[in-house]
Amino acid sequence: MGILDSPSHSAGVGLNALNAAPTTSLNQLVPSHLQSFTLEKLLARILTLFEEYYQRFLESGFSGHFEDMYYRHWLHRYGWHQFTSRECPPNVC
Repeated sequence: MGILDSPSHSAGVGLNALNAAPTTSLNQLVPSHLQSFTLEKLLARILTLFEEYYQRFLESGFSGHFEDMYYRHWLHRYGWHQFTSRECPPNVC
Protein backbone atom coordinates (compact mmCIF):
# COMPACT_ATOMS: atom_id res chain seq x y z
CA MET A 1 0.00 0.00 0.00
CA GLY A 2 1.32 3.47 -0.76
CA ILE A 3 0.33 7.06 -0.32
CA LEU A 4 1.17 9.82 -2.78
CA ASP A 5 0.58 13.29 -1.37
CA SER A 6 2.27 15.27 -4.14
CA PRO A 7 4.33 14.51 -7.25
CA SER A 8 7.51 14.52 -5.15
CA HIS A 9 6.41 12.90 -1.85
CA SER A 10 5.24 9.38 -1.27
CA ALA A 11 5.16 6.78 1.47
CA GLY A 12 4.65 3.06 1.33
CA VAL A 13 4.36 0.05 3.54
CA GLY A 14 4.17 -3.68 3.01
CA LEU A 15 2.31 -6.11 5.22
CA ASN A 16 2.51 -9.88 5.19
CA ALA A 17 -1.11 -10.63 5.98
CA LEU A 18 -1.58 -14.26 4.92
CA ASN A 19 1.68 -15.97 3.84
CA ALA A 20 3.18 -18.20 6.52
CA ALA A 21 6.66 -18.07 4.97
CA PRO A 22 9.28 -16.70 4.72
CA THR A 23 8.20 -14.33 7.51
CA THR A 24 5.44 -14.38 10.09
CA SER A 25 2.09 -13.21 8.76
CA LEU A 26 -0.37 -11.05 10.64
CA ASN A 27 -2.89 -13.90 10.61
CA GLN A 28 -0.37 -16.13 12.40
CA LEU A 29 -0.41 -13.64 15.29
CA VAL A 30 -4.18 -13.87 15.78
CA PRO A 31 -4.95 -15.99 18.86
CA SER A 32 -6.44 -19.39 17.98
CA HIS A 33 -9.75 -18.62 19.70
CA LEU A 34 -10.33 -15.62 17.40
CA GLN A 35 -11.31 -15.67 13.74
CA SER A 36 -8.55 -14.72 11.31
CA PHE A 37 -9.18 -11.65 9.21
CA THR A 38 -9.63 -11.29 5.48
CA LEU A 39 -7.66 -8.96 3.24
CA GLU A 40 -10.83 -6.99 2.58
CA LYS A 41 -11.46 -6.36 6.28
CA LEU A 42 -7.81 -5.51 6.92
CA LEU A 43 -7.71 -3.01 4.05
CA ALA A 44 -11.04 -1.50 5.12
CA ARG A 45 -9.73 -0.98 8.66
CA ILE A 46 -6.45 0.52 7.47
CA LEU A 47 -8.23 2.94 5.13
CA THR A 48 -10.84 4.05 7.68
CA LEU A 49 -8.11 4.71 10.26
CA PHE A 50 -6.06 6.57 7.66
CA GLU A 51 -9.07 8.70 6.74
CA GLU A 52 -9.68 9.54 10.40
CA TYR A 53 -6.02 10.40 11.05
CA TYR A 54 -5.69 12.38 7.84
CA GLN A 55 -8.74 14.49 8.66
CA ARG A 56 -7.41 15.14 12.16
CA PHE A 57 -4.02 16.05 10.68
CA LEU A 58 -5.63 18.51 8.26
CA GLU A 59 -7.45 20.16 11.17
CA SER A 60 -4.58 20.40 13.66
CA GLY A 61 -1.33 19.67 11.82
CA PHE A 62 1.59 17.76 13.29
CA SER A 63 1.20 18.76 16.91
CA GLY A 64 -0.41 17.52 20.08
CA HIS A 65 -2.04 14.17 19.34
CA PHE A 66 0.06 13.32 16.28
CA GLU A 67 3.37 14.33 17.76
CA ASP A 68 2.66 12.28 20.90
CA MET A 69 1.58 9.27 18.84
CA TYR A 70 4.59 9.60 16.53
CA TYR A 71 7.12 9.55 19.34
CA ARG A 72 5.26 6.81 21.24
CA HIS A 73 5.44 4.46 18.24
CA TRP A 74 8.61 5.59 16.46
CA LEU A 75 10.92 2.62 15.90
CA HIS A 76 14.06 4.66 16.58
CA ARG A 77 12.80 6.44 19.69
CA TYR A 78 15.72 5.35 21.86
CA GLY A 79 18.36 6.54 19.43
CA TRP A 80 19.68 10.04 18.98
CA HIS A 81 19.16 11.62 15.58
CA GLN A 82 20.11 14.99 14.21
CA PHE A 83 18.50 16.34 11.07
CA THR A 84 20.46 19.19 9.56
CA SER A 85 18.74 19.58 6.22
CA ARG A 86 15.32 19.26 4.67
CA GLU A 87 16.96 17.85 1.53
CA CYS A 88 17.11 14.10 1.12
CA PRO A 89 20.67 12.75 0.72
CA PRO A 90 21.24 11.05 -2.68
CA ASN A 91 22.09 7.68 -1.09
CA VAL A 92 18.80 7.68 0.87
CA CYS A 93 16.25 8.83 -1.71
